[in-house]
Amino acid sequence: MPAYIPPVDNIIRIPRSKSIMTLTQISESKLKASCIINVDPGGSIPAWVSNTFGTQAPYETFKNLIKIIEVK
Repeated sequence: MPAYIPPVDNIIRIPRSKSIMTLTQISESKLKASCIINVDPGGSIPAWVSNTFGTQAPYETFKNLIKIIEVK
């Protein structure tokens, strides 16, 4: 839904991205987590820049998910 939020000046949007996160229970107390991300930053952003930050997003997501799970 690219037009859901109006454009903002000085902010570059990522026109296309897709991610799949999978959690698989492997025992009573362990999960296997995997994440596949495909990002097309568009514009003049080099692929190496988007690839560098592409690994950071899943890490932060799972780190925050662990915090939420540990609280409950």
